[in-house]
Amino acid sequence: MISGTFYVYIVVDPYASFRVGVTNDLVRRLLEYRRVDGSNGGAGREPSRLVYYEVWSNLTAAVQREQQLRTWKRGRKKRLIGTVNPGWEDLLNRQTRREA
Repeated sequence: MISGTFYVYIVVDPYASFRVGVTNDLVRRLLEYRRVDGSNGGAGREPSRLVYYEVWSNLTAAVQREQQLRTWKRGRKKRLIGTVNPGWEDLLNRQTRREA
């Protein structure tokens, strides 16, 4: 069992696709998404937004949860996001303020 702090997350990319993943550094991972999708103004689209995340202390459990979320259809993911983030705001700003 690998312990630490792990995040299972859902990101909405500029094409309104969901990206589900797991990481031990949520801010770094989101910044990587933003570099890849041209969020620095190059594409004229909004950057990928962190719309949902969970915190886990066990990597195995976090990976199992990630795999579970990946199997969910779009509507179920939307309902999950809506329960904790009804405005679909970018939670990256909230996360970076919390870590500062």
